[in-house]
Amino acid sequence: MKFGFKQMVFTSLTFLLVGNAFAGICTTVANNCDPPTGNVILDLNGTAVPKTYQQYMVSFLATEASTNISFVFREDPAFLHLDDIVLTTGSGPNLLLNAGFELGIVGANAPENWTYLNQFNAGAAGIVDTDGPRTGTNAYVDGAIQAYDGITQSVLTTIGS
Repeated sequence: MKFGFKQMVFTSLTFLLVGNAFAGICTTVANNCDPPTGNVILDLNGTAVPKTYQQYMVSFLATEASTNISFVFREDPAFLHLDDIVLTTGSGPNLLLNAGFELGIVGANAPENWTYLNQFNAGAAGIVDTDGPRTGTNAYVDGAIQAYDGITQSVLTTIGS
């Protein structure tokens, strides 16, 4: 899986593979919620702050016939840009739909083909935006504060692939 993002100030981006996307952690934004739980395969909390798009690659082994690919954000107090996500079995087409966020409505929290997750009502919620895409005209821009929000997409996967 490949994806790129840029950030100005970054606290945490977590990439999750979860059965039930975004498990409950706390009950209110005032609780300064911890990150969601799940099968985390990439956690960038505590890493150096890049000023340009950075590409990250991770591998995972599918354990179910359907897998939720989720990106969870929290950027107290700035914004993170996500763009050009690629999920393949090593060859073949991208399994994700609208992986560059070019489809749908600019300003929408839920990019087309993605589900928006914000059960704790994080402020500065993520949106599809024309600000700073890596390629194309759009990127997903998120500035969640005091809690995590995210996006998820379910893809068909082959167990063991």
